[in-house]
Amino acid sequence: MGNDVSSLCEETLQSVQWTNFDSKDLYVELSSKIFFPPKDLCKKACENCLKSEVLLHLMQKVFEYWNYEYLASNLLHLFKHFILFVYSERIPYSFIFDDSKKSVSTQYENSFHRLVPCSFSFQNLNKTVYISVPQTTDFDRAKEQAHMIDTIKNHFTEVKEYVQSHNENIYLSDDNGKVIGIEEIYKHYTNTTSDTLVDPFKTQTKHFTVFKAHVKTMECDLTSPMSSFIKQLIEKLVGEDIKRHIVRTHAVLETLIALLASHLYWLEKPVGRISYSLFKTSPALDILMNLPIETSQMLSRVLLEFSCSHWKLLPNLSIFSTLLSSFLDIRLGEIDYKVGQIALHFLLLLNSSNHSPNPFLIQNWEMKWEGIILSLITHIKTFPSLLMFTELMMRNPSFYNSVLSRSDPEAFLEPLLGEVYLVTENTPRLHLILVLLMILSKDKIFIRFINKDAILSNVIWLQEYHIEKISLGSLMVLALVRLIKENLRTKKQDYIHVSTISCMLNISTSLTNLHELPSMELISLCKALYSKYSKLQGKSTSEIDLFADLIHLIIELLCKIMTSGLSSNPYLIQAVLHHSELFAKIKHSDLVNENVTSICDCIENCMRNIDSENVLESILCTSKVYQFKECSNDILQCREFVFVEHGQKWEEFVIPYVWQEITKDLVTVPNMSRVVLFRHN
Repeated sequence: MGNDVSSLCEETLQSVQWTNFDSKDLYVELSSKIFFPPKDLCKKACENCLKSEVLLHLMQKVFEYWNYEYLASNLLHLFKHFILFVYSERIPYSFIFDDSKKSVSTQYENSFHRLVPCSFSFQNLNKTVYISVPQTTDFDRAKEQAHMIDTIKNHFTEVKEYVQSHNENIYLSDDNGKVIGIEEIYKHYTNTTSDTLVDPFKTQTKHFTVFKAHVKTMECDLTSPMSSFIKQLIEKLVGEDIKRHIVRTHAVLETLIALLASHLYWLEKPVGRISYSLFKTSPALDILMNLPIETSQMLSRVLLEFSCSHWKLLPNLSIFSTLLSSFLDIRLGEIDYKVGQIALHFLLLLNSSNHSPNPFLIQNWEMKWEGIILSLITHIKTFPSLLMFTELMMRNPSFYNSVLSRSDPEAFLEPLLGEVYLVTENTPRLHLILVLLMILSKDKIFIRFINKDAILSNVIWLQEYHIEKISLGSLMVLALVRLIKENLRTKKQDYIHVSTISCMLNISTSLTNLHELPSMELISLCKALYSKYSKLQGKSTSEIDLFADLIHLIIELLCKIMTSGLSSNPYLIQAVLHHSELFAKIKHSDLVNENVTSICDCIENCMRNIDSENVLESILCTSKVYQFKECSNDILQCREFVFVEHGQKWEEFVIPYVWQEITKDLVTVPNMSRVVLFRHN
């Protein structure tokens, strides 16, 4: 590396031989996960940013030498390392996103201007400000825009105080979040038949509407070289065949992720309790979120398709093949393995953001999903694949319908249910799986299908029971019941109780032929809850109300299943009859309600005609003459439960885990001990 990179520390960069960076050996070094530039070198480069503007030169040279793949990639990796150094050392990074070459404002000339009223809203405030607008199309946009912003600040004191205290820039947006400026105000007030503007101080011959806009603030300058650099990188990703230039694509994706990495280190108020709301998102995110909607949507599509088609397994290199391979070959193999995953993680950082509006959301797309579904299901055991799968199921009806129309739902659902069944700790994956199950549980046709037609044999995580055949729906009930038991025993997380019981109540009316194992587990859960409730009787504890509600909910669940007909679930009825004493005890306690009474009446009717030699046949005979009473929704007063995405809460949950995945194996960031995003409560 030596002299080539050290030359960036010189007072002037005119003598730098940029073509010296076109080296494959240098690429192997710069792109390595163990490489970090010397701190002295980074400090000199950062100090010189205000003198020789090394970062600006790097941004320019990247596109000047774009067709030289290794040269452009090396410059991008250098740029990435300098950016990460600034973030990790907590050096104020505003100089990166500002335009240092902005000319000093000269005296404003408004002799050929008119004042027009504009209604501006900021946070919960509204104010009308008269803006000076030129009368002709021939005007200096930058100067007029700057004067407009100054006018807003001078007449809207709340805006001025906010930007001064937060050191941010002002921009305007319309109701759809699109950035607008002086041109839109000019066009709004320009007469359609001439170049004369409406004069608010004269009697009007026609009606006109007052121009309205939202005042927004952000750290970056949308006209800065950095903003232009990011936009050009995105245009390259969207406009080129990135599969043919894996080395350069990898460098671009790592650079874009590095630009977002200030989120890992920076807090608004670095004292006291750390909460997610205190973390400062990178100004680069604002630049990305203000890209045209067409570009943003195309980037999401490109990243999704590329990540799913280029997700590869790490090649197993023998000692012999390693000795014969060059360092470059080994490095290229690693990049080929990782670049698809990096693309997916970058998409998740954008797609999971709560920025409003978020142009990267994958919504209302109509496309052929088969390849993407297959890839996501193949890698469903990884966090990013599961997250992408869940977000698409939440937001995209076309993807949702494509998944539910598959004839093999067990391909993704069976391994996920196995995780729920075997879970021993509260993990982010568990939360995502419960969200996914909640989404699936509200589709009655799908639930009927997995109960009736999706029959599995030799379920690996149930080998202890030697079960020959069991439906996917029965596995779902079994896994959820086991999760409730485990949660009661250890974690006692409220959201687990709410999610699992809501899922089971959703599927209850569509359950048929419930297997005897989940039937017994369901009654066993009810028995365990009543036992715990009985032990808490007479004690001063809030837990007694929790267990009372859980017992009522499980009984309500049983009633919903039995309402569909006793003959539909004979194994469940058999389990209820086997534990008839339990329901008799509940009936004679203060837990008795209409649902308990209904179950006890059913038990009494079945017992009259029971044949101990053939219990199942007796149940089927009874079902022909006995109709179970309608279930009462005493506790939740709700017939269906749906998952509603809360943007801020979703981002707060998802983004830290995405960054953990990125920093663990994909993009190495310096000074991990200074990363505070993973410590928020």
